[in-house]
Amino acid sequence: MSPLLILLACGTEEAPAHTRPPRDDTGGGTTETLPPWHPCAPGGPDAFVTEGEPVEIVLSCTGTGTATSFAAPDPPPGATVEGGVLRWTPGLAQAGSWAIEVLADWLAGDAGTVRVEVADAWDAEGNVPVDPLVYQEEWGLPVLHLTRPPDTNDQSDVATTMVWRGETFDIDLKYRGASSLYYPKNSYTLSFPSDHEFEDEDTGFRKRRKIVLTSTFDDNSYVRQKLCFDVWTTLDPARAPMQAIFAVVHINGAYEGLYLLGDHVDGEYWEDAGFREDGNLYKSVDHSANFYGTYNGRPKSSLHSGYEKKEGTEGDWTDLDELVAYVIEATDETYADGLRERAALSEFMDWWILVAHALAEDSGGKNVYLYDDPKAPGWHVIPWDFNHSWGQAWESSRTSVGSVNDFRGANNLFHRMLGDAGLSAELRARYATALDGPLSVPTLTATLDAYYAEIDRSAARDWARWGDDYASYYGWRSDLTTFEEEKAYLYEWVEGRDAVMRGAGVP
Repeated sequence: MSPLLILLACGTEEAPAHTRPPRDDTGGGTTETLPPWHPCAPGGPDAFVTEGEPVEIVLSCTGTGTATSFAAPDPPPGATVEGGVLRWTPGLAQAGSWAIEVLADWLAGDAGTVRVEVADAWDAEGNVPVDPLVYQEEWGLPVLHLTRPPDTNDQSDVATTMVWRGETFDIDLKYRGASSLYYPKNSYTLSFPSDHEFEDEDTGFRKRRKIVLTSTFDDNSYVRQKLCFDVWTTLDPARAPMQAIFAVVHINGAYEGLYLLGDHVDGEYWEDAGFREDGNLYKSVDHSANFYGTYNGRPKSSLHSGYEKKEGTEGDWTDLDELVAYVIEATDETYADGLRERAALSEFMDWWILVAHALAEDSGGKNVYLYDDPKAPGWHVIPWDFNHSWGQAWESSRTSVGSVNDFRGANNLFHRMLGDAGLSAELRARYATALDGPLSVPTLTATLDAYYAEIDRSAARDWARWGDDYASYYGWRSDLTTFEEEKAYLYEWVEGRDAVMRGAGVP
């Protein structure tokens, strides 16, 4: 294997004059004042490698001084510094983050650090498993070490453990998802004891009794879900954010890949947002949750058809049935005022704005959480499940950047909102503001840039792990892309979408 060679040029700007302390080297007690000192700040760029992969780092001065030689007084086992080059091939027991001290010659007069991030070669013959308590980051991302029992299923929790940043948690685990249950790389719900909840101060992730590990298998751009959640939050910064961070997951001692770790929408989430934990929470799970009285041309069995009740009094659908009935039956003259009385209207407008702009066609009529507090009525909404967005459908096929969907057919609430002159004007104005703000091309591009600066290496590592499985699973497609190709496609789709939606004159 060819070594990874990393170069860093010396700085050339002149440093301020700095006189070093006198040095007595005459043996007679006289002193000699050296010329102004220009610090070398010896070091080199960070290196990101996998165990068994050779690396060479050319050491140099990052400051304004110069040096004629470099040394590493205490290098990792196997690492050497010769001729100003640090050479190392990490062994199969050396995964982790290494900060290697390097020294310049005495004329430079200072020391620096070279950082080498070594990922575990989980699939190498003879590999030594990492210590979950020690192996806390991988290429800059936090690592979640999960023990998955053989009886893990999607119907009931199983007791197990996980380790996060050196802390061990006793948790309950189960698979989550619908079609994603059949992916080679699964999604999970993790439940924590009330006296030992999950939180992460480094990323600002607030305490939660449940979190979701969402597989990135169905999105080889790796960022569509997070982009939707972050856009949802920035459309109205006053609302409770949907927390979502990137993390690397190891399962049963082996690398599983890049995941999105995020909020589980439940009573605790709404309590943290300032509402009652025991309010009524519903999730729309199929397209019959459409706010119409019919589905596919037939009367629905109930007004709440297509929903599951997640929190609140079991079997009591009174408030949801009343909302759906109102959307169906209200007169044109009373609809707007009545909807404004019943719901946080800005949230429902932002739901439409997000799914229309991202063409998230699997989240306009279903895959949404509706929350209501019976003691302080007022409906709130959180859209969910965005593998179908930003240029791809739920099964990864391409969606045209020029396609426009107003979701009238999928959602009667949107149909009536768009059909009301006052509500439509308000929605149009709100969308125009978003197009120049959170949905503008510069803002979305900067957001994508920040994501990829954080995950680029880990996404490529995940693709090396799962790319063949992806190609096999979606083998019916003739337009499969690599990670880098999908990344470029996403940037192009986001840029093209702005002109399409401005030109469409929607709503």
